[in-house]
Amino acid sequence: MTHDVEFLCKWRCFKKGQKIAFRKGANILVGDQGSGKSSLLYAITCDPSGLDGGDEFRKLSFDKGDRFRAFDSEKDNPRTKDPNLLPVSMFAVGIVSRFGSHGETLREIHLCMEKKEVTEPIIIVDEPESGLAIPTVLRLIKAWSKHFIKKDKQLLIATHHPYIIASVDEVIDMDKGGIWRSSQEYLRQFEKKHRTNLER
Repeated sequence: MTHDVEFLCKWRCFKKGQKIAFRKGANILVGDQGSGKSSLLYAITCDPSGLDGGDEFRKLSFDKGDRFRAFDSEKDNPRTKDPNLLPVSMFAVGIVSRFGSHGETLREIHLCMEKKEVTEPIIIVDEPESGLAIPTVLRLIKAWSKHFIKKDKQLLIATHHPYIIASVDEVIDMDKGGIWRSSQEYLRQFEKKHRTNLER
């Protein structure tokens, strides 16, 4: 599993010396746009050799030999990406992407990921709710528990979806520098802050 990420210099929105700690099971990253959710996942999954500063911008602590499977709903859309580079096989996904909607295509990718194709111990997903209807999001939450959490896999997910946030006891709040806090407290605070807009 991934234990933590430490930034060795100022990088994007992260400060030098900032460290984000992860746990077993579901690690749900929350926060406003620009808070660093996607950047944190990218810091884990990227090949730093092509970046300014190379490996020097961050240090990862993870179990030796562990591999990850990553999916980004924006970058890994089969309509815009080479099918051979997707995180799942393209047999079913390819058919849906040609004749189905944007959401149906992304749904098919998630359904493939929740099945036997994913053997890696770490699964990283950036905004899985993109393009998905609420019933599909609820199905994903159930599938993550069955196929990943109960099999001791580690999930790292960046999300804005309240159902995904509410599915765990604690979340990593990127608005507060990456601290762990109660998911219910986070949702209550969000509702209180935006109550006026929600009541319109």
